[in-house]
Amino acid sequence: MVSAQDILKTEVVKRDANDTFSQAINLFNATNAVIITDHGKYHGMLLKRTLIEPTVTLQRKLHTMITHTPKLTPITPLEEIARVMVENNVYSLPVIHNDVLLGIVTADGVVEKLTEQNIGEQPIKTIMCSKPLSVGPNETITLSVQSLSTPSLITSCIHTATSKDAMILNRKKDKNLTFLQKP
Repeated sequence: MVSAQDILKTEVVKRDANDTFSQAINLFNATNAVIITDHGKYHGMLLKRTLIEPTVTLQRKLHTMITHTPKLTPITPLEEIARVMVENNVYSLPVIHNDVLLGIVTADGVVEKLTEQNIGEQPIKTIMCSKPLSVGPNETITLSVQSLSTPSLITSCIHTATSKDAMILNRKKDKNLTFLQKP
């Protein structure tokens, strides 16, 4: 059985909790999540979606901006990791053992391993989300795209509240978005 230790990324980007956002903003050119530490210990994660939050200032301390994502153990099964990511709308999760950060697991790693396995025999309920994304016809594209914050997402479907139309967003590997209207 595949677990977190099999897809663990040990090379992670870290910053101190007392650093300011201006000291971390450029790190998002290379990653979607920055590990925030306090005296060398894991404190939380700063997620890329923080960039679009209206309350962000360059002087703000990182410890006030962190997300407390669920923590994984090295033996957390792959299916559980996928479920936790979907239910919590996060695509990077820390792997902790004996209060020590071992690294992170990303949605890219999960998807890669899931596609390597014979997943055709699994019931959908093992990986489906309990809260599908739904936006109304008057919501902004920015809000919709923000909700789809994973860089490896291949295709997502957003149904409008009227259910007459559906908008499909394709995120390709080059991170360009293609918007297709379905009549």
